[in-house]
Amino acid sequence: MRLQRAEQERFAAQGFVGPFDLCSAAQMAVWRARLRPLLQRHARPPRGVKPRSDGGQVRVLSDAHLYEPLVWDLARMPAVVERLASLLGPDLLLWRSVFWCKQPGSGTVGWHQDLFRSEGKLAIKTVSCWLALVDTDRAGGCVQLLSGSHKRTETALGIDSPYATSDREVLELPAGVAAEDRVAMELRAGQFFLFDQLTAHGSGPHHGETERVGLALRYVPADTAASFQRPCVLVRGKDRSGRHALLRNRPTALNRWRFEARGLLRRWMPR
Repeated sequence: MRLQRAEQERFAAQGFVGPFDLCSAAQMAVWRARLRPLLQRHARPPRGVKPRSDGGQVRVLSDAHLYEPLVWDLARMPAVVERLASLLGPDLLLWRSVFWCKQPGSGTVGWHQDLFRSEGKLAIKTVSCWLALVDTDRAGGCVQLLSGSHKRTETALGIDSPYATSDREVLELPAGVAAEDRVAMELRAGQFFLFDQLTAHGSGPHHGETERVGLALRYVPADTAASFQRPCVLVRGKDRSGRHALLRNRPTALNRWRFEARGLLRRWMPR
């Protein structure tokens, strides 16, 4: 399952590679049904984005791998981590996971690079896996990427990370970017692609009829000097540096129950 040399060269040139198959669409439908209650109850508009009164929200849920066993399992699947090892080396950490739920009628997500400013991690050699839980195409607001943009700064690209959601009907190309450099990553449920954190990406408006749901998994080499606020998961190899707090055991139903209970308390507590 390692990346072939041509695929590694494509990643180096474009800043992304894929799609690849993780599982069948039927298997993903089973897993999606397991995750649906969690997302319905806890996914929220990203920080700084106001909910729309007419529906059509973009909602996110971060770090579910810390308490949801299925997300832990998805993040450790060989089809993903063995390909990542071709890019990042044999020792790998998962440091973040984010569900992206894009409802019908939602607008664009603007072009951005994943600079992780709020975590103080501008460039920590992160490679992300974007996994489709449902079929996603251009009409449904699939992820779009700018080929080769990982070699340019956001200033040179004319974009303003972090991203912003909007009601716009078109995801316009930044000035100076050729139309042929825009790639719409259309995926079948159960497929994924890999991309460099500095590859500019966004998504167009969602004109489909069902919610677009994807899971972004963020990985770094285990020898990274970066520090993380939450425990990481060692998905391959060893943490030879010993500097990282690790979540060593697969979450259980009890972890999920505790998360759900904290969410209920936050809703009931007076402000």
